[in-house]
Amino acid sequence: MNYVIGIICINIVIGLVEKFFYPSTFLVILQTILAIIGLIIFYEEKKRERRNKKD
Repeated sequence: MNYVIGIICINIVIGLVEKFFYPSTFLVILQTILAIIGLIIFYEEKKRERRNKKD
């Protein structure tokens, strides 16, 4: 779960930098990739929690 929070924070920082200082396509692509990685990790954590509850 900590990974997801970290990725969200990084995304917010990138968004602020992009908005105020340096708008670029690269940062948008980076944000998208980080968001996808965050979602994957989040779902993996949820699956692991469900498995642990069943045992």
